[in-house]
Amino acid sequence: MKKLILPLFAAAALLLASCSTTESLAFTSGLAGTSSYTTAATEFFTDVLEDFSAFSYDGSSGTEILRSQVEDFSSNVAASPYSSGVRLTKSGDRTFSGSFSFTDFDALFNDLTDGTEQSIFSIESSAGSTTLSIRITVENYEELSSLIPIMEDPTLSGYGPKYNQGMTADEYKEMIAFVMGDGGPDAIDSSSIRIDFTAPSSVTSTNGERLSSNTVRFEFPLIDFLLLHEPLNFYVTWRTAG
Repeated sequence: MKKLILPLFAAAALLLASCSTTESLAFTSGLAGTSSYTTAATEFFTDVLEDFSAFSYDGSSGTEILRSQVEDFSSNVAASPYSSGVRLTKSGDRTFSGSFSFTDFDALFNDLTDGTEQSIFSIESSAGSTTLSIRITVENYEELSSLIPIMEDPTLSGYGPKYNQGMTADEYKEMIAFVMGDGGPDAIDSSSIRIDFTAPSSVTSTNGERLSSNTVRFEFPLIDFLLLHEPLNFYVTWRTAG
């Protein structure tokens, strides 16, 4: 059995600063394939970035902070010899879309994380099938910081699951309303993370939503990620020659 650790590209679109994030990942052959992502942030969230990251970003606007984070990620991908066709477009004041191809997803991951071991994404291959798994827990949540440096910002890290264990969703949203204003809870309730995955052959098993014979969707509310009362677990298995 072969096991490979993979990065959470969807999270690279700044989960803590987004209204909605969509990641599409397609394997075309072996570990080669394509990826595309879109991040659309509300004005409320960019205002929060501006207010709570003032010490780290020297007075930059929230939109500038968001843009710099997305641009840094895109530049890091482009610097890898395992990527090609890296594109990033800004389609609105707070909306960014990007795409790229890769020849070896595992090698690209190692480039992006400087070889830091991760346990969020994994691929396991055995005779006749391959399984992609995603598991996000309180214990491994902080591994995302190697892909999303802003998560290490002390003014924002306090809103993640590590510091809010035992807090109910209603209590968390009350805290957000007190600290960030009345628009905070509604912004969180309307935020979600979506990952669409296309396998190179027919999907045989998954706990996601089947969109076609070889494409599945994993989607969860942002509040589930922010609190992690339960681990987020997703998997998809497809047929492989073996």
